[in-house]
Amino acid sequence: MKTTKFIISILSIFVLIFTPSCEKDNENDNNNDVNAPLTYSFDRGGESTVSFSGQTAKLEMAEELMNALNSESSSKDLLNQMFNDGTGFSNDMLNTSGKNIAGKTATSSVASATVKIQFDNFINEFVDDVIPNFSNTASPGMAGTIGSRHVSSKGLEYNQAFGKGLIGAMCVDQIVNNYLTQTKIGDNVDNESSDLSAGEYTSIEHHWDEAFGYVYGREEDETSPMLGVGVLYNKYLNKVNSSNEPGIATEIYDAFKLGRAAIVASNSDVRDNQAEILRKKVSRVIAHKASDYLFEGAAKMSEGDWAGCLHSLSEGYGFILSLQFTYNDNGVPYFSNSEVNNMLDQLMEGNGFWDRSTAELEEMGNQILSVL
Repeated sequence: MKTTKFIISILSIFVLIFTPSCEKDNENDNNNDVNAPLTYSFDRGGESTVSFSGQTAKLEMAEELMNALNSESSSKDLLNQMFNDGTGFSNDMLNTSGKNIAGKTATSSVASATVKIQFDNFINEFVDDVIPNFSNTASPGMAGTIGSRHVSSKGLEYNQAFGKGLIGAMCVDQIVNNYLTQTKIGDNVDNESSDLSAGEYTSIEHHWDEAFGYVYGREEDETSPMLGVGVLYNKYLNKVNSSNEPGIATEIYDAFKLGRAAIVASNSDVRDNQAEILRKKVSRVIAHKASDYLFEGAAKMSEGDWAGCLHSLSEGYGFILSLQFTYNDNGVPYFSNSEVNNMLDQLMEGNGFWDRSTAELEEMGNQILSVL
């Protein structure tokens, strides 16, 4: 009996000594020995390798273009120049950047060719329908001004539809369907760094940074993002993080950090896992805001606040357009191009927003919310 107890005691000590070590090994296997830095900061030879100046330029262009889509003095030539050519801006650095928004709007393999036409139509209809009626009071079937808003005969505020549409068709499409795909960050893409000089980056490092730039490109310091910056994705990530889904901003930032660290460490498993997290998390912001603005529009309609209602529904219209560029748990958009266009057509039936009911808006909002 004493011998048996002695053997059991020895075995217990053995388990206590070796079990923590085994657990630690398993944790290391799961993390693949990649450690994210405290901030999005990466260097080579003491010089930063993070570069996304092109994304910053396009985000700044979008801001000025949205303002121009609310100005009576704008012309088709100027608006098309800003959108398609990347010139005509008040900031000369943008005019000489060699960048443009249209070239990155709905250009992934997921995107439909119909989408760019919709953005072109926003410009044409603003100039043809809204500008000539700036002095009119907007009403069903009549373009004009309501409150401080300038809307079409169907109540659509074009700068809002354009801007919120760009969040999906440019920012999310480029992040989710371009830069974070295997075409841009897969093992067949150059990630050899042995011959690089200080501050130089590999192709994969740069592609990852470009995806990062569509979220944080207007931040004063990307190593300490404040959120709510600019007029595109960053602004609405902040809103969703503050209400619908607290913590999502941290999850997105942490995934960007760990994925970039994995690229430096040439660890494709961690890189791909973080890309998958990002594609799904980034997409959730679009669905939240599309439904939010439909519910908000319905509430303002019930209150008789038509200026506020049309503004909210115009934002919702743009976010609905953006839904086709998202990525769900099954690896496809929340809604297809045809499903999105069906929703947009429903909103524009008859006199457009003026003819909608709160029940219609809430039903569509719940339909979108159900995908989350």
